[in-house]
Amino acid sequence: MLLRYYFAFMILVLILLLQAATNDEFVHWFIIPVFLCGMTAAIDVVNWLSGKFLLFDPAGLLGIFSLHFFFLAPIMHVNAGYWLPYVFTTVDDWRPWVGGMAFLNFVGLIIYRIFRNGNFTQKNATLWELNKKQFLMLAGIALFVSGLLQAYVYFISGGILGYIRLYTESRESFNGMGWIFMLSESFPILALMAYVIWAQDKKWVKKWAVIFLVLVVFFLLKLLFGGLRGSRSNTIWGLIWAVGIIHIWIRPFTKKILILALIPLVLFMYIYGFYKAAGLDGLSAFLQGGTARQAVESQNNRGLETTLLGDLGRTDVQAYLLYQAFHNTSYEYALGRTYVGTLCLLIPSFIWQDRPQTKVKEGTQILYEIESSSYTGSITSSRIYGLAGETLLNYGWAAIPFSFILLGIYVRRIRCLLLKLKQCDARLLVYPFLMTTCLLLLGSDSDNMLFIFIKNGFLPFLVIFLSSNRYKISNRM
Repeated sequence: MLLRYYFAFMILVLILLLQAATNDEFVHWFIIPVFLCGMTAAIDVVNWLSGKFLLFDPAGLLGIFSLHFFFLAPIMHVNAGYWLPYVFTTVDDWRPWVGGMAFLNFVGLIIYRIFRNGNFTQKNATLWELNKKQFLMLAGIALFVSGLLQAYVYFISGGILGYIRLYTESRESFNGMGWIFMLSESFPILALMAYVIWAQDKKWVKKWAVIFLVLVVFFLLKLLFGGLRGSRSNTIWGLIWAVGIIHIWIRPFTKKILILALIPLVLFMYIYGFYKAAGLDGLSAFLQGGTARQAVESQNNRGLETTLLGDLGRTDVQAYLLYQAFHNTSYEYALGRTYVGTLCLLIPSFIWQDRPQTKVKEGTQILYEIESSSYTGSITSSRIYGLAGETLLNYGWAAIPFSFILLGIYVRRIRCLLLKLKQCDARLLVYPFLMTTCLLLLGSDSDNMLFIFIKNGFLPFLVIFLSSNRYKISNRM
């Protein structure tokens, strides 16, 4: 095992040496904390690859994501000179702020590992035994309701093409329809769960050709039920959930398959970025290639680097927040207001029209240097700041490492859930979803997480809860 760690160490060193040899920008102290972050993440990657972690252990998969998030993304930012657009102040040299954030993140990763690896004991565990007949009946009812609601959405939009046109021309057309999407867009995952429970004892479902076909159908359903609304994450994380269910209930996947699957996933995110930017015209420009594709990329900031660095990273936005924390003396820290605003989202706006602001207010103020007394809401930023970024908005840069305590505790609880659940436990149907939230917690904000839990998890969890018999069992961990 030590040899594998040493091999990972040498790979990271080699990457940085090659960068320094070809780009003078890397002859800078920022590479030291970036390397420390990369090596901390690489330890979990090695443990996952060597089999020390289970295939869907969140510690291993979060390690893979962290290797990109904390190590590769900062390197690519500096190498490409790709930095945050549409901000008020131009930063002359981003490297000190990237390095500063890397140092804070490194301390945070150490704290995360301490809390993640703590002991967790539960003497009286509970078994959720699925009543298959009741589950299929309730899932059938839920599928009927969700399908009917999605048909209603298409009907009032003028069909699928009208739905796409509304998304392209005015995305505000879907405001106030969140509760409909919460029910309608659960159709694909409920359909997959029903299929798995119905067919898991049949031999033919274990064939790779059948599994591939099921995933293709699921992917198409995800596009029809929410994907055409420009939500790539809804599709990507849904696919990971689907793969997890099949892995647990039908046939295990291998590490090689999961690693190879990253290529089409990133490619989908890149291509779908054109649709997100310009609808069907964006997809047409991508297919045409050449100047048409370049025009959409430049006009909408939708290049491959946007996918790798903007969608799968937060390096530049967090570095800019750190820069502003030292230079923007007019910014008033939220002191927890963004989290209060997130909780208040649970109350519908028609009941409480003047709900407290979410992170949008604080993020807009610090990005565009708007004083709190001058904020009117006419200018808003929809950027996502991540766990560390939202912590800075509320409590300043010194609090960033301590935010990783939450990540460590949450990952530990999900890991313990994986280890304690019996093979027949119904909660294994939602475990892959909970595993993905470990990754999302690192790069998302509190309002995003609330939205993900309610929209994606509410209806499937409700069906599983209502169709399960729960028993207390003796269990020591």
